Amino acid sequence: MSAMNLFTLECAGCTAPISEVIVEKGVHRCPFCGYVNVLPKPEQTSEVKHHLYNADEELKDYEFERAYNAFAKASELDPSESKAYFGMALAKNRIKYIRDVVNNRWQAICCEVSDRKFSEDKSYLRALECATPEQREEYTSRAEEIDYIREKFAELEKGGLSYDTFICVKVSDENGGFTQDSMWANRLYDSILKSGAKPFYSEKEIGDRTGEDYEALILYALYKAKSMIIVCSNEDYLRTPWVQNEYTRYYAMLNDEDKEKGSIVVAFFDSVIERVPGLKGKLQGISLRDFDASQKINDFVSKFATKKPVKAIKVEEKTQKKSDAQIAEEFEKNKKLYAKKGFKLSGYELKKYKGKDPDIQIPEGVTTIAPKAFAGNKKMVSLTIPNTVTTIGDGAFESCESLRSVSVGNSVVSGSGAFSFCKALSAVTLAEGTTRIPKSFFSCCHGLKEIEIPDTVTEIGEFAFESCVNLVKITIPNGVVEIKDGTFTSCYALKEVNFPKALTYIGEYAFTSCESLKKLTLPSTVAQIKESAFSECRAITELTVPGSLSVISPDVFSDCKSLKSIVICDGVNEIGGSAFAGCESLRSVEIPSTVSRIRTCAFAGCSSLAEITIPGSITEIEEKIFSLCTSLKRINLGYGIREIGPSAFERLTALREINIPRSVTTISGSAFEGCSSLTKIVIPKSVTQIRYGAFASCGALKTICCEVMEKPSRGWDLGWCEYPENINFIWGYEENK
Repeated sequence: MSAMNLFTLECAGCTAPISEVIVEKGVHRCPFCGYVNVLPKPEQTSEVKHHLYNADEELKDYEFERAYNAFAKASELDPSESKAYFGMALAKNRIKYIRDVVNNRWQAICCEVSDRKFSEDKSYLRALECATPEQREEYTSRAEEIDYIREKFAELEKGGLSYDTFICVKVSDENGGFTQDSMWANRLYDSILKSGAKPFYSEKEIGDRTGEDYEALILYALYKAKSMIIVCSNEDYLRTPWVQNEYTRYYAMLNDEDKEKGSIVVAFFDSVIERVPGLKGKLQGISLRDFDASQKINDFVSKFATKKPVKAIKVEEKTQKKSDAQIAEEFEKNKKLYAKKGFKLSGYELKKYKGKDPDIQIPEGVTTIAPKAFAGNKKMVSLTIPNTVTTIGDGAFESCESLRSVSVGNSVVSGSGAFSFCKALSAVTLAEGTTRIPKSFFSCCHGLKEIEIPDTVTEIGEFAFESCVNLVKITIPNGVVEIKDGTFTSCYALKEVNFPKALTYIGEYAFTSCESLKKLTLPSTVAQIKESAFSECRAITELTVPGSLSVISPDVFSDCKSLKSIVICDGVNEIGGSAFAGCESLRSVEIPSTVSRIRTCAFAGCSSLAEITIPGSITEIEEKIFSLCTSLKRINLGYGIREIGPSAFERLTALREINIPRSVTTISGSAFEGCSSLTKIVIPKSVTQIRYGAFASCGALKTICCEVMEKPSRGWDLGWCEYPENINFIWGYEENK
């Protein structure tokens, strides 16, 4: 409840005028902004109004003790002023109101965890006695809202959900788009999750909660979190109501010794932020511009985190023994019983579940589960789906945060995102006879460490196990011939993958960011691996690319930071753009003569690569293929290469000498730019084009040996390169002279 201009009778939300008629009722609901003004009695004295106004202002600033004292003074001056008593109840229970701009409503914010009912508070009950009928209705509505929040908090507590850190950030900018801060918050959330801790970030955890449900989870997360990270690039963001509401509440818990000292950190960008509005003293800070910012954040979180392993719950698979006719008969007979248990049925479709049972068995006979039928259910712990179910609607069980075990019948063929964001799910049984795992079926099931996929499965949908961050091992049945897009992306803990023997296709981002995957054995049947399939698999050390793969796709193994050696088998024809870019530990590459093309940036940034042999089957060395390979000392170029492309060997700072084969006709611009250790180069007669800046910034280059007798009148831009003044050109050079 914010302050109201009591003297001019204007709405505190938007300053619209309040009519005298409404004042008599004691409540004004503004038609323009939705703000509810609870008004003092029309005949109230200026002194009482003054105390009420000051009290409202103190509530706005989280000064609950001061607010209580001001409301109490008003009640002493006029023992029949309902606004004073209701304000006392709010202040005593540390409750204020903030405008929810997205939903155009005013939301109660509970700054204190309590199992007491607000509706039983003595000051609240006294307010009801003194209130007008309209005020009484408003007070009752607010009390119900507050009690609902506290009840939901208690439910979350029983569910055992816990958080190690709370990420506080301004998510949306003034135009409704995402702030830069929110993008960094996303990265930090993923990084912290990978480290084994449990972060809370509203955009990741809230789902479709609104109003009281939203506030209950925020309050719960603040209460449970062992630390807080305030992500901020703009100090003005710290003054926005929702951001200030979060860090102020956490800080209050810290002052009450519910949190450890030093458990708040500010993650800033360019400008150092040490002080936060409303908090005393300086806070420690971490610059997000630092190269090791994520590690510093993880170290901070782990300092306060408490990690408890989740025990898997085993569920016995239940097989169907009755005939279809018997099942249908029993289903029809028991429909009333199912309704009493909370199942809302329409024919053989389960529309919604409204029961409170933690262990749920879908009635045998149900064939379809509607989309979102159980979504967000907070009580369900175990679930059994019978073999009669063939269709599960999209997101039917998503965000069931207490769900730990699931047994799925063998007839399910659809259900996109059915169990997505069931973050406690740790035990899954798929019945023998199952043929398909639908798209995103188990995405973001953070508790899932292992799953046995029946041999009968022939299809696994896109993103089926995306972000199952604790999944350690997977065996893909031999009946699966395609691994689709994103199937195991961001499975950070995945160490072992057993591929099917007849596998032919691996889709885009299929294993991206599987950072624990050390051994990769690709079957010889694989004909296509799409873009970025294994990018950022930072633990892989060795790789053999089978000859069945005619094209190595772009970015397919980029940023595999631990990859040391690559063997490319005969049969591969093309290496795609940035295919191995950023493989900074790479020391050995074998390229067969079947390869006829290496695309742009294929090995860029392979900073440990010391030697490379490029066969003559490749006619053009494309742009930036070996750019920033700073350890590359020896390059063996095969006869047959005709063109060295732009920046192909840019900034090879360890390269001292290179022999260009007599098949080369063109050396493109910046081809050897920044090769600061290059001292000698021989340019054969075949070269007709040397383009601008080919040897720019080659500070150690002393001698250019040219097989032609004199500089050609056209095609060579030698005079425009950045050479030292004492460069020595040798014309008519012969290698064995």
